[in-house]
Amino acid sequence: MSMKLKVLGLGLLAVLATSAFTAINASASVSGHFTQEINTATITGEETLGTPHRLKFSADGGTPIECTVAHYEATPVHPLTFEEITFTPTYELCKTEGAASHNITVHHQKCEYEFYSNTNASANVEPHKTTGHATVGLWCPPESNGILVTHPNCTMRMPPQTIKEEGATYTTITRNGKHAITANITATGITAHYEAGICIFLGTNHTAKMEGSVTVWAENHKDEPVHLTAT
Repeated sequence: MSMKLKVLGLGLLAVLATSAFTAINASASVSGHFTQEINTATITGEETLGTPHRLKFSADGGTPIECTVAHYEATPVHPLTFEEITFTPTYELCKTEGAASHNITVHHQKCEYEFYSNTNASANVEPHKTTGHATVGLWCPPESNGILVTHPNCTMRMPPQTIKEEGATYTTITRNGKHAITANITATGITAHYEAGICIFLGTNHTAKMEGSVTVWAENHKDEPVHLTAT
């Protein structure tokens, strides 16, 4: 995943503003649903391989940051149909785009990304026929106050918030013979804060954006693929 110094570099969304326990549903635009083939399937997300589809995060037009390893493990969902997928992210080997060394660390701080269903944001065939965007959010426990990104010269935090501009669209694809989803993320208006390092001379509050794709699929308890769709 790419990020801009997670704000100078981190990658993937941010969400809900108010308190960490505020329900994002209050501001989420939700319609349609996700459907899994069996109850309690394991849902996993990984960034789509290859440029330019890997997630990139940048603040105020700055250089993005990239993470070689970006993995998203979903909280188990029991019903066959549901309106939200919640992911815990894991990022490793992160660096400013174009840099030779991996010197940026992304601490998820127990935060979770939230993807909501939206009929207008779902397409089952190419080309995409979406007419809207699904709400994306970031939920964090009160002790973390957001995803923390550390760089040798800068520390940045993405607080809990709801993406207010654009978000994600979903395309149903085939992966290993079963339906899966590509989440195409074009989230702008993300709130980010510089907290330490030379970055603070640029000001505390900044606006970031995230662009890229994540492939999301489901498996049964035998690690066999099962259908997962967005409608």
